[in-house]
Amino acid sequence: RAEENPDAVLSRHLQIHFLRLGNMLKNNGLGIESLCPALRSWMNRCAFGSTLEENKMELLLQDSPLIKEAYEEYLRFSAVPELREQARERQRFINDLRLNRGEALVEGRAEGRVEEKIESARNALQRGISVDDVMYITGLSRGEIEKLQHSAPQPIQ
Repeated sequence: RAEENPDAVLSRHLQIHFLRLGNMLKNNGLGIESLCPALRSWMNRCAFGSTLEENKMELLLQDSPLIKEAYEEYLRFSAVPELREQARERQRFINDLRLNRGEALVEGRAEGRVEEKIESARNALQRGISVDDVMYITGLSRGEIEKLQHSAPQPIQ
């Protein structure tokens, strides 16, 4: 299983190495210098390929036939409008998933805080603390507290 994503099941028949480009490019790209030349070329292609001029890209690709082949395949792929649109749709889908996950996390935390406030209000009401004090302590409205007051057990004596 993938270390960072246990839901991703990996196989014994394939070895995958995940390289974090951002980590490699920190410190002005010094981390990338420690890689073997072919891998360094591949990482440079991934990091800067879309921003390089054609002659600079040729220099980057001249030492690695496999990376050149991958780049040519990328160019063929990019030339087909339907495939480009599919790639854009996939990226939008991934971005939407990230956004939804983030929104759900924020929503869940907010719900948890509200539940904590309600539980605190219930406990305070059970102890006989006044509605005004419970409002002050929890930040809940008078209506919310009065609703709890009617559904809460009688104060502890």
